[in-house]
Amino acid sequence: MLTDLLVRNLAENAIRPLAIGRKAFLFAGSHQAAEMTAAMYSFMATCKKNGVDEQQWLTDVLERIQSHKHKNLYQLLPITGSSTGNRVFRRLVN
Repeated sequence: MLTDLLVRNLAENAIRPLAIGRKAFLFAGSHQAAEMTAAMYSFMATCKKNGVDEQQWLTDVLERIQSHKHKNLYQLLPITGSSTGNRVFRRLVN
């Protein structure tokens, strides 16, 4: 009983940011703004999942994106932003 309660609490805490974001999408102003907000939530969640500092990653991306070739934009993803991320990405590609 107590274990079920703890597991349920952990699951609810894990999805809470998504639920808050979903509510925010309703008031984004336009469909395009809602899509951009959803993309940012996704990037930030990926950073957290892969142990990448969100602010540091975003700062790095904003500094490098203008000089990056379109075909290499995948290199800016949060999973490639750290040494562990690079290993994960190489496993996904190979």
